[in-house]
Amino acid sequence: DDLAHGTMTSSCTVNVVEEPVKITSELKNTETFENEKTTLTCELSKLDRTDGEWLFNGKPVVPNDKVHIGVSGYQQTLEFAELTISDSGQYEYRIENVSTSATLSIREADVTIVTDLGDHKVVEKQSVTLECTVSKADRTATWLKHDQPISASDRIQIGVDGARHYLAITSSVLDDEAVYKVQVDSAVSVGNLLVEEAPAEFLTPLSDRTVKEFDTVEFECEVSKPNLKVRWLKGQQDVKDFPRFQPTSVGTKHELTVLEAEAHDAEKFTDVV
Repeated sequence: DDLAHGTMTSSCTVNVVEEPVKITSELKNTETFENEKTTLTCELSKLDRTDGEWLFNGKPVVPNDKVHIGVSGYQQTLEFAELTISDSGQYEYRIENVSTSATLSIREADVTIVTDLGDHKVVEKQSVTLECTVSKADRTATWLKHDQPISASDRIQIGVDGARHYLAITSSVLDDEAVYKVQVDSAVSVGNLLVEEAPAEFLTPLSDRTVKEFDTVEFECEVSKPNLKVRWLKGQQDVKDFPRFQPTSVGTKHELTVLEAEAHDAEKFTDVV
């Protein structure tokens, strides 16, 4: 009779045992260069799990402006924005009772030239500095002139200031004109230095002389460069036309000796360099 009225019921409870999370795609060993970007990735059997933990050499990874922890569906990611050598090591991802690990190897990037030596032009006796900038600081550089090593001297200073390498030449000479190279590891920068000859100058000019007739008189001057060709003039006439006039030159000094001066020798004398 109870069945006729629909008052008899039966019920049961369904218990669902959750499957433990599994790692469906393991971390992979990765090798790359410093300053590059890279991402370590593994996949889980369950979506959007945020309760996992990343470890670096056994210690928890702390996110910062260059290291980011991400979750996207089944994927768990550890992203590096700019790798350094110190990021090399063992990385592990753990969740519940499972984990996956891999090695991240960071190789040192090659040194590159950031700013070239360039070409320079200088006038003799002026100073000039050749310099370049490289991608790494405090590296050892080798300087070459016409492919021959250069050493520091009283006139040449070689130095490094962080990533900047420089060669400073004081009081340049004509022989400084050359093709210069600087080599830092495997990186090479090349530049040309042109040295223009400076015009000669009188260090000691001629001075007026007053002598007695038939006396010997000497005129002397000194110029800034040795062994220059000079021409002595009496008025507008070359003194080589006068046997009594004897010009001599030694180094930077030039002399004109007039033997037995005569009244008509009174004239303007000029030393043309």
